[in-house]
Amino acid sequence: MRDAMKSDELDEERDRWVDSLDDAEICRLASSFHHGDPCTIFRPRKRGGFNICFFVQFESPQLERWVVRIPIPAMVTKAVLDEKTEIELATMRYVSAKTTIPIPKVHAYAFSDTGLNGLPFIIMDFVDGQSLKDHGFKAGQTWGEALFLGPQTPAAKVVHQQLADIYVQLRQLEFPKIGALGLSSRDVSALSCGPEEISVCHRPLSIEISDQELDGLEPGELDKERDQGMDDNEPASILYAAHHFKHFIQNEWLDQSANEGPFVLVHGDMDIVIGDILFDNDYKLVGVLDWEWSRVVPVQLMMPPIWLTAGNLQWVLLMDETYNKQVGYVRAAVQEREKELGIPPLLSTEWAPLEKWYVIVPLATAEKLRFFPNPHPAQNPRLWVVMDKYNIIGDTGAAIHLCPNVTRILPRWGIKMENLSPNSMSRYVERARGGDIIRDVDLAESNARWVYPRYMVHRSTLQRELIRVATLTEGDGEPVSLVAKKRVTEVDPEAGVYVENSTLVSADVIIGADGISSATRETIKKVPLVRTGKAAFRFIIAACAAESDPETASLVSQKDTLTIWFADDRRIVMYPCENSEWLNFVCIYPDEESQAIPTKDWSGEASRDHVLHVFRDFDKALLALFRKANKKTIRVWQLLDMEALPTWTSSRLALMGDAAHPCLPYQAQGGAQAIEDAAALAAVLPKGTDPIDVPERLKMYEKIRYERATRIQEYSRLTGQDWIAGKPARDMREFETYNFDHDEIENSASAFKSWVEVEWRSLTVTPPEEEVPSLVSTPPGGEEERSSSLAPGGGKERSLILTPPGEEKKRSLVLTPPAEGEVP
Repeated sequence: MRDAMKSDELDEERDRWVDSLDDAEICRLASSFHHGDPCTIFRPRKRGGFNICFFVQFESPQLERWVVRIPIPAMVTKAVLDEKTEIELATMRYVSAKTTIPIPKVHAYAFSDTGLNGLPFIIMDFVDGQSLKDHGFKAGQTWGEALFLGPQTPAAKVVHQQLADIYVQLRQLEFPKIGALGLSSRDVSALSCGPEEISVCHRPLSIEISDQELDGLEPGELDKERDQGMDDNEPASILYAAHHFKHFIQNEWLDQSANEGPFVLVHGDMDIVIGDILFDNDYKLVGVLDWEWSRVVPVQLMMPPIWLTAGNLQWVLLMDETYNKQVGYVRAAVQEREKELGIPPLLSTEWAPLEKWYVIVPLATAEKLRFFPNPHPAQNPRLWVVMDKYNIIGDTGAAIHLCPNVTRILPRWGIKMENLSPNSMSRYVERARGGDIIRDVDLAESNARWVYPRYMVHRSTLQRELIRVATLTEGDGEPVSLVAKKRVTEVDPEAGVYVENSTLVSADVIIGADGISSATRETIKKVPLVRTGKAAFRFIIAACAAESDPETASLVSQKDTLTIWFADDRRIVMYPCENSEWLNFVCIYPDEESQAIPTKDWSGEASRDHVLHVFRDFDKALLALFRKANKKTIRVWQLLDMEALPTWTSSRLALMGDAAHPCLPYQAQGGAQAIEDAAALAAVLPKGTDPIDVPERLKMYEKIRYERATRIQEYSRLTGQDWIAGKPARDMREFETYNFDHDEIENSASAFKSWVEVEWRSLTVTPPEEEVPSLVSTPPGGEEERSSSLAPGGGKERSLILTPPGEEKKRSLVLTPPAEGEVP
């Protein structure tokens, strides 16, 4: 916390010193390193935060422009002047030798003992370019409304690609410890030395350390003197914030495993200052300047620039969604550049978004239910998806196996399967823990029987495609509105849902899709979750990392294979996704060996060492592959179960997916059953549905889905049984016919059509004593009936389509997503 009065004094001292400098003296200095040739000042001097720059040009023997840069003594303490200069010289030399990042050539330099009036200096090439700020980097047409969530324009894309190249190349430079680069000795010339004469030999000098030394403060300490510019409350607020910030960094944010490396070189200023990168008029990168604060740090500290939205840090905090959008663009460019260079996707993995919206199942429902009618679309959008924020590191548990019962549905919803970058599954392999093959099955014949393929895809890719289809403005029905950062606090089955601040969102239909730890389910019935005795690590590894290592390459030679390693009480599942760019792992083991607990926070971070210990006697090649996993992407889940619910519905509320019928991960049917639920909901709530009929239609949905979903639940339990003496208790493929040979769209449409026909007959010819037959198995809980004077003899009937037009209640459809920490 700097003293404001002292800062003013330093500013005045700086200005006096700058005014005292003589242009002629600077020209004489530059000429002394250019064979005595005369030079002139070709543009006004420029003062930065720590240095002043003079721009000189030589007319002969050819036009040449240089920059003479001198540190400002009032802004940099004397103790760090030479240290800062050496760090910059060594770093520029090293980066020039190891990368293609454009860096100005250094022509001359001196330290304090031989410098200008006791000050060090650097003379380097002038870079003719403009900063992004000079290019008008702000909200506007050129930059695609960078301050908002607009599309990425061609100009922004070019800049993102140039940034990606800088960061990808720097990420490849790894070092054995933290610090800053320097010369092996002062006798070594920074103009001609090789990279082998440069090493990490200085402390990690930063702007903050320099400022604190200038003020006479210990690093990390606060000034004890009260700042006269503050009121009585402000110092206490700063102390309070500093205390909690330190606690957050040490106990929540900091990756303790970062002590083991890797340690990488960062610019030190480029992530904050927009002016350190210069471009030409076509946005081609021409120079990266000001390496004086560069340092070697744990890879966790290599971060994207905060100025991606043309704002400062405060703006990022206020507009985090906007900033995350821009980071996503840069990360995509990083991933593409890594592919072009043929290197492992290190940085793109490390920069995987820390916050994602996991709304796969609700979006699947929303895509179909967009056809629900809205009497006043201009005033009251009919369809909403209310999403909770879900924090996740990297792409944990990122893949999903789409079986034939799902791949027959998705294309009929408008999902373009090619947009999913899928891997076809045409081979199934079982191995013993040591790696010996137990079973190797060519799935060509069985796949032909199902007609529809088995795909292995990335969850976020599926999510994006579902969002695309659900929000399309073309086609029948209204596009879905996505409402972010709204947490559902209470569900009223008769009225709607309450979000934060006790705001009621009225609804005709409420779909609870908030996973096994569902809060929505408690509105219908509180059911305790049951520990299965198993937990699962989930993570992904870049396929190219495995392919480049002879020890692990054989594991990934088959691009269409799902492989399972079995031991009696644990197993490892591996399969590729995203066009074979990633390998997805689910590693199931006895939960007594982990700290996972069955609460609403039923998942957590896990260490790579923990994974290696739990599976220490498995295939050595597999363990070698595990060592390539990004430590920050590994998480652990408690595998939980629950008794079958007596009913999934209450008035206008219905549960779906794991909220209604959670499946264990042994049959790849958890997501599949949720998608089948969505198909059934679409069938019973077609376009033209009267909101009055919603409760009864949801009962119909339950009848259609209850028996099949609960049976598949049981199948997932059976195939998850431990092996006995090296032999499986059940064949993993035993229930494929039942699981795959099913078309829920046709099944639900047929059931609903039959139900409508029966209902119509009951309204016209059914005698009072005749009972209307049930079409599908009825779960416990029965069916709600209402009296109607329209039925012959005043009998019982179910209201369907006889409500006069215009009398519909005007509400919106609300979908509640997974709770925080829940993956659907």
